Amino acid sequence: MDFKKQQDDLFSDAYFETDEEQTRHTSRLKNSLSHQGRNNHFYGQTHRPNVRKRLQQVAKSRTKDVYCKHCRKRYTQQAYDQHHGDYCVKNPNRVIKSRKQKVLSGPQTMLVCPHCKYTGGEGNMKRYHMDNCDWKGKHVASYRDGKLVKVYKSLPDIIKTGMLHSKIKACLDKKSKRAYLLEWKYIDK
Repeated sequence: MDFKKQQDDLFSDAYFETDEEQTRHTSRLKNSLSHQGRNNHFYGQTHRPNVRKRLQQVAKSRTKDVYCKHCRKRYTQQAYDQHHGDYCVKNPNRVIKSRKQKVLSGPQTMLVCPHCKYTGGEGNMKRYHMDNCDWKGKHVASYRDGKLVKVYKSLPDIIKTGMLHSKIKACLDKKSKRAYLLEWKYIDK
């Protein structure tokens, strides 16, 4: 697109509310262009030594982009220090940080739940099985209209009757009120 056409589009009547606004804007643009070179108010002058020192300090403290040779991109110093250089994903001799080292160090230790015989990784097994297992011998009672219907020794005993584990478990976790027209609760025996 031609530069003159772009400029005409930019300063078209549709862009501005009034003609006065348009002339004010174009005169501002012309003034800014006229302050280049010899027309600049600071042309031929220099800063005082104390101001020059302060400007040098600001320039030195400015963050400079650092080039990562592994992924061939530029990053700020902070991003480079955290994720690139020795830690870059594309680095064949990558150094793994200590918090990631546990995750990437190899296979997890596998545990077996003594209640349901399910095998899994250590984290999930400790969270959902072992002491928290649904198959653990917690007694479960079913109620209809507040009256006790039956007491089961554990959740597996209920499943043997043909009822779905997920529906009853939702009631026990208080995510739903009823399953199979009954209310379900854990009880101590």
